[in-house]
Amino acid sequence: MLRIVWVLGLAWVLGACGPDASTFEVTVLSGTVDRVSTPVYLDVEAPDVTGATPVCVRDGTTGMPGQVEPLEGRRRRIWWTVTQPAGASRHYTLHLGEACAVAASFTWRVDADTARTLLLAGRPVLQYVHPVFNPAHVQATNKPFHHVFDPVDGTPRITKGVGGLHEHHRGLFFGYTEVIVEDDTLNLWWANDGEHQAHVAFEEEVGGPVFGGHTVRIRWTDRQGEPVAEERRTVRVFRQPAGQTLIDWRTHLETRRGSIRLDGDRHHAGVQFRAAQEVAEHADGTTFLRPAAWAHRPPDLDVNDSTHVNLPWNAMQFDVGGEGFTVACLSDPANPDGGYAPFSERRYGRFGEFFPFDLTRSRPLDVHYRWWVRAGRDVPRDTVEARYRDLAHPPIVSRP
Repeated sequence: MLRIVWVLGLAWVLGACGPDASTFEVTVLSGTVDRVSTPVYLDVEAPDVTGATPVCVRDGTTGMPGQVEPLEGRRRRIWWTVTQPAGASRHYTLHLGEACAVAASFTWRVDADTARTLLLAGRPVLQYVHPVFNPAHVQATNKPFHHVFDPVDGTPRITKGVGGLHEHHRGLFFGYTEVIVEDDTLNLWWANDGEHQAHVAFEEEVGGPVFGGHTVRIRWTDRQGEPVAEERRTVRVFRQPAGQTLIDWRTHLETRRGSIRLDGDRHHAGVQFRAAQEVAEHADGTTFLRPAAWAHRPPDLDVNDSTHVNLPWNAMQFDVGGEGFTVACLSDPANPDGGYAPFSERRYGRFGEFFPFDLTRSRPLDVHYRWWVRAGRDVPRDTVEARYRDLAHPPIVSRP
């Protein structure tokens, strides 16, 4: 059953407090990282609070909206974002049941039976496309994926859909060329021979002033349509400064067939981003921005040799519709990598990280990435590094 959690982004008078308001005092320590619109949360016990309960987060006299995420039982997670310099210790007061003025919230729009779009103030941010598999139209229907939009005005769409060069690439997607089940090898990357990924259900759909997103279940099937594995994918977009999008991607994959080997190579497996077809048609304009240890590699060449492994992050820069964009893939250091984890780069507009994995009933696969999207190509290396450190070394949230 779909669980819908809406946090209404209405214009409230700052200071208006409902009778059921609860207050929590919180301290956020920046550590060694400058924090810029960094998502943080506090878990509390508040059984009477729902996803629709407004929250006001105050830093002194300044108020900002928070958002409630219901957890199991009596527990609730209160989200907000912080901007504070490295070394800072800042005090916040969370007022549950009180609403701060906020211009807009994330909302979902159903576009069709097989597509829905996340909006911020009516602007498209992310689209989930989940076709029903049709053996007569394999390439168009063999996997669900997420589109990414221009973070300024929502147009154009900066990722590729069906068609174009390497049709099996589309948007943000995940798969493996070699899914080895007993004596059989399935290809859930190209998925040309009947094996495919099928959307099963929406578990949760969330909208609010801090983030919007959903959790979906996706079944990985064999050539006969029988389940091999099941993926639980949670994708959230957090409010950011103008011209930026922060996409948090978490995948949990469980076997439905005992032990399964997930394998392939850096170009044909993993979580990947594929830019719009226009990028492939002007591939000489694509460049890469890499961490300092790889700064000596030419930005206008895609690097794919055996030394290009274990990058904490990588960024691709390209043009769509006459505008430049920077997309950074930030890999959580907790991701499994088997000591390998090569990054893949292709100037036609695809990049991402791959690692092999042995999936068993007692050992599911969990991966976590953040995709930071910014309008423009004038992004310093240090800025992307700071975004990675924000993920790898989160601020400390504590109650006095």
